[in-house]
Amino acid sequence: MFRVRFAVSQNALVREASAASSPGPRWIGLFHVKRVERLEGEVRFITGMCGLVDQCGLVFRHAAPPRTRGKVRLRHLTGNWYHLYDVF
Repeated sequence: MFRVRFAVSQNALVREASAASSPGPRWIGLFHVKRVERLEGEVRFITGMCGLVDQCGLVFRHAAPPRTRGKVRLRHLTGNWYHLYDVF
């Protein structure tokens, strides 16, 4: 079901990754995004909590992520998109 939601939402997510809109909560495609974080080289769409304190979401990156990411786990979805699991 996640991959279907992602495929349907991908155009809206790409537009948002390119925009300079507010970081607050809103629907982007079929994902309720709690916040958008714009970091060097990537845009994170935080969609919720995973467990008690960890957070999950989607990441758009212009380049592949470095091998060492600390507590951040990225799983490649397609193209420049990754699934995010950020361990607290």
